[in-house]
Amino acid sequence: MMHRIESEAARAAPMAAVARMRRPIAVVDDDADDRQALKRELQFLLGDLPVLPFHSGDALINFLQEHGNQSEKPGLILLDLRMAGIGGLRTLKYLHSHIALSDIPVMVISGSRDMLEISHALQYGARAVLQKPLSRYEFIKALQSLTPGDEETPPDQAE
Repeated sequence: MMHRIESEAARAAPMAAVARMRRPIAVVDDDADDRQALKRELQFLLGDLPVLPFHSGDALINFLQEHGNQSEKPGLILLDLRMAGIGGLRTLKYLHSHIALSDIPVMVISGSRDMLEISHALQYGARAVLQKPLSRYEFIKALQSLTPGDEETPPDQAE
């Protein structure tokens, strides 16, 4: 169950950064209830930003192959690890190995507690790994880490 954060200010800044992407968010999970819960959470946090639901890594990859141009490419992918067909790790490998897709931030949201699997997810390009059941507080923190604020990096810290 998601934890409630009632303060609009607590979610406004990072959510505004995600909403500015203006690209849909892909939710990839074989559990229809989990896909629906994530969609509701995203709509609560981000309003009407489009959410693209996929039941497997195969379905996401097929979509990306058919609609891979910049305007239709998701701005963020929320990915379960354990799914039938092409699972989360193979999906991450695919995304990481294709230059046109490797820039899409991926957040793994999984029930897996397997540290090796989680380590591989990070190695293959996941920017964050969250455990189910999802905490709204942790979800917002992870979104903040994916979408830096509007503040500029001081020149002495620029890469």
